[in-house]
Amino acid sequence: MSKDKRLTPIIHSVSKVISPLLLMSAFVTSSVGSTNAMTAESQKLIDEMVVNVEKTMNIVSVIESNAGNNIGDLHVLLSIPARMSASVGMVLDINDDDGYRVLSTSPRGFASTVGLNAEDTLVAINGMDTKTDNRRDAFTVLENAIAGDTLRFDVMRENSMLQLEGELEGVYTPQIKIELGGKEDAVTDTSSPTVKSEQATKVDDDACGQVSTFFKPPRTRDLYSVYVSEINDDNVLRSRTTFKLAPGKHKIDVHELIDSTRFTRRSMAIQRAKPITIDVEENVVYYLAARFIPENRQKQRKGEYWEPVVWKTTEDRACSL
Repeated sequence: MSKDKRLTPIIHSVSKVISPLLLMSAFVTSSVGSTNAMTAESQKLIDEMVVNVEKTMNIVSVIESNAGNNIGDLHVLLSIPARMSASVGMVLDINDDDGYRVLSTSPRGFASTVGLNAEDTLVAINGMDTKTDNRRDAFTVLENAIAGDTLRFDVMRENSMLQLEGELEGVYTPQIKIELGGKEDAVTDTSSPTVKSEQATKVDDDACGQVSTFFKPPRTRDLYSVYVSEINDDNVLRSRTTFKLAPGKHKIDVHELIDSTRFTRRSMAIQRAKPITIDVEENVVYYLAARFIPENRQKQRKGEYWEPVVWKTTEDRACSL
């Protein structure tokens, strides 16, 4: 296996943080028209993004006109909830026999901030050895790390051992609202996952909490990812990973994504959602997971092999629309 393929998951996780931020900036500028507190570098990026959006809409206009559609009737409203995301900010070679070798770090990123350098070798992460047969567990710590977690690295640097640690900070992405078209009374595209999310959650403008499936839960604790299909009996699309909810009790219907390797034989029957009720508090993020119950692995007909759980909460995360 080539090094490029081994590094793909880490590089991908970085891109998921960057792209929404750029998209948000472009449309804040086009709708507000003011970026007084923004750096010249960011303003330049925003200007470029706005130009690209205008070019894209020009192409859409030509396509719709050629199809005989009235471009004046176009009206699409998209809304992407705010979220907290985190990145350790480094690329690793996890197949080095001496441990995880740091290939590069992001400028001003977490790894760089705590003092990690390229060519450092991580021999342990939060006490998890990176050189044993269980070395994958150490990488799982990085995969599952979220804002507020403390990461401790045992590092080999030029034949000397040192220990570095720090608290992983989150990157807050404000809510993104994009409106395309000019008719205020036009019907919005209700097939949009983000529009459905707004309808389903009925969020108060001033106070809200969040329910999230964005981060992968730790499999070492028999916890697996889930996706949400309904909130308070309103459908949402599987692709959504974060939902804003007004304070109070909400019923969330989730489906498990447990690895088939955990079963002697995986049933091919249609999987039913399971509900979990969460008493949402203001500015709290609730991370959802499926808890696998190994002793019930054969009881698949009634879904007794798993249950939906909140595996972690993060407090004091600003939430507003």
